[in-house]
Amino acid sequence: MAETLTIKIGPSPSKLIVCNPNDEENPIHVKNAEFEGDVLIRVANFRGVVPDDAPGPISTIPYFEGRSRKMSFQFQGRFAREWTADDLVWSQDWDAPLAAPTMIGLFTKFWKMTDPGSFSEINSPTPFMRSYVATAMCSITSWKPVSDVGDEPFRPVLVEDINGLLSQNAIIKARNAPLTTQLSALSVSSVPNSGPASTVNSESGFPGSVINGAETTGGEVSEVTGGDAVAAENMVAEMVAQEQGSALPAQTIASKFSFPKRVSPQQKEQQQKQLQAEKESKLIEKVMKGGEDSVKDRRKFFAIDENRKETVFKPDTVYGFEVFNPYFDPNEFKIKIPGVSIDLHKVTNGQPMRLRLMSKDGQTVFFVVEVSAQPPPPAAEGTTTSSRLGGMFNRLTGGGK
Repeated sequence: MAETLTIKIGPSPSKLIVCNPNDEENPIHVKNAEFEGDVLIRVANFRGVVPDDAPGPISTIPYFEGRSRKMSFQFQGRFAREWTADDLVWSQDWDAPLAAPTMIGLFTKFWKMTDPGSFSEINSPTPFMRSYVATAMCSITSWKPVSDVGDEPFRPVLVEDINGLLSQNAIIKARNAPLTTQLSALSVSSVPNSGPASTVNSESGFPGSVINGAETTGGEVSEVTGGDAVAAENMVAEMVAQEQGSALPAQTIASKFSFPKRVSPQQKEQQQKQLQAEKESKLIEKVMKGGEDSVKDRRKFFAIDENRKETVFKPDTVYGFEVFNPYFDPNEFKIKIPGVSIDLHKVTNGQPMRLRLMSKDGQTVFFVVEVSAQPPPPAAEGTTTSSRLGGMFNRLTGGGK
């Protein structure tokens, strides 16, 4: 176990201070030219290094009761200028190559499944694992400031709500797409042919073969669209009724000989666009409901480049974020997913894990969190599990004397 777990926070890598995890009343305040806010780290069953003036480690808090989470990063604050959701990333990176095991690929695939906005370069000389903030976070919310910058009260409980972040265009899509789709459906179903889709031989009154909307047999070509098609159907029906002496109404007979409805490529394309608009509208509606159940939909929404680029984080708004997972155990410094356990001591070659809220181009860093731990001392000779079992076997069998 990593008894020397140390977590530091600061506005830059050169200005880090040791934090006291689980101290919800005293988050670490960070400030630089681009961002000002507060950062709180929570660790389940924390047993590590704390500041010299702290009374001691806070091993557990009610936050973890009934949850499988091992660690939580929560932060809130205001940006000094506007940034789009396509600009901001949550980065985990290292300064030197990693001794990445082959199974690391399984982890990155698993990670991509839960966070569609993630991307990584594990085998790079300067490895990283990153994701857009809009998809990486487990909770995002926003509110108008109640105090000056730097004095905003910290909110230890965040509830997913990004209605204050969504662009006006996204809101319009959510409100208008269903109506647009209904109108489109009406235009296709109520008008049999909204273009040169069927023709009739004007000399005989009977339809001929149709190729690309043109008559190929018989005299003059005459296009039939909309109401003309219905009239032509009724004409056929009346002729059939007279031929057979039928007393059935012409409209009833016409229904048996109605022209097949043909949809042009343009109509098909329009239908597909409307279906996509309706699908996106439903997704935005789910996102706008907020709460824990909407997080998956928010990630799906912001996995689309266009949606990130039109979403803007503004300086006059306070934004709150939280990211957590049950897979990284900082006390043991291991990543554990079903069927895979990765010892980060071996993978990182002793490097600390550095997490940054930063711009995608890497030119701007808003704050830094550094997580480090010394590996546990090697077991004394003869005290490993196999040695203890071997000694017990010798005693039971009388061996080793």
